[in-house]
Amino acid sequence: MEEDIKKPPRSKVNSKLGYYQLESLADYLNNRLPHLRFHVRMIGRRLIQSVRSTQALSEVGADQIEKYWKSYCRKYNMWFNPLLSHLTH
Repeated sequence: MEEDIKKPPRSKVNSKLGYYQLESLADYLNNRLPHLRFHVRMIGRRLIQSVRSTQALSEVGADQIEKYWKSYCRKYNMWFNPLLSHLTH
């Protein structure tokens, strides 16, 4: 159902976070934001969010991933490396 997912503009999608980093971020967000559900698409390493009440899917853009990743790093006392969440074109 790839066509059912709302996507941000192509240049705003990718982050340099790896699959397992995105998966950890999705777990963190699922606990932090109970009205939303996050998961990672293995192909293309995309972070997908859905609203629990409507099941509407959307792809999380790199700008939002960066904000979420900063929050994740603060929570776990990790150094935030902006190059990891920097946009790729």
